[in-house]
Amino acid sequence: VTDSDVELRSLVVRGCTDRGVRAKVTVPAPNRRLQVLACTIAENGSDGLSSAGPIDLRLDLCRFDANGQEGVDADDLQAPAGGSVTLHATGCRFFGNVFEGLDADLAAAPLAAAPGTFDVRLENCSFEQNGLDGLLLDQEHEFAPGFAAPIVVRGCTARANRAAGVHVDADA
Repeated sequence: VTDSDVELRSLVVRGCTDRGVRAKVTVPAPNRRLQVLACTIAENGSDGLSSAGPIDLRLDLCRFDANGQEGVDADDLQAPAGGSVTLHATGCRFFGNVFEGLDADLAAAPLAAAPGTFDVRLENCSFEQNGLDGLLLDQEHEFAPGFAAPIVVRGCTARANRAAGVHVDADA
């Protein structure tokens, strides 16, 4: 998926050689929306779901299991200048992935002239038996002062991951 709004509903994406789902945005505005609802994305050779750019990402009642890298890799989830970007996950399972269950990098859009906001809400999700962190939220906007990142992790379970259950790298 490139530069489009997409809703994926009730799909099974399993056993792909590379990623199960790949979404990227190549233009900074407007934010694109990726909604993944009641899907199973499992046993793929790389990430289960990979996204890059200013994407509002909503994950509801999904399973990201046994993927060759991350269950979900929200790489450079970019907040645009003066705007916001969201990552909301509700009732999802991140189980047995080789790397992190969910890895989100919160980054400023390139050449952001004004600060933006990241809205991260993860509720009633489970992060279990992943090879590294169950959940990794990495604030990568060190060189863009003024950005805000309210993060809510509520009602979640992190169990038997090989590294941290929940890892928030808030050095930015």
